[in-house]
Amino acid sequence: MHTLRLTLDVLWLDSDEMLEIRLAMSGAGYAAYEEVYLNSDTVTLFAKQLTAFSGSAREEVVLEAGSMEPNAYNWLRLHAHA
Repeated sequence: MHTLRLTLDVLWLDSDEMLEIRLAMSGAGYAAYEEVYLNSDTVTLFAKQLTAFSGSAREEVVLEAGSMEPNAYNWLRLHAHA
């Protein structure tokens, strides 16, 4: 079993609770990061879901931001599963 390390750093917060964050993942010979803009409620929900994640085969936690459309700034889909 490979262990991955996920870190989340807040780079910027504005007055209406919009965050610029950097998500970084590393481990098992892999490393990547992405900077995205998210609402603070989205980040809080993702953190709660990860904390409660039991690792059962049917359980998954997904964080998605942005769009795959050609004119979009970026797209992030982080899918945690057992």
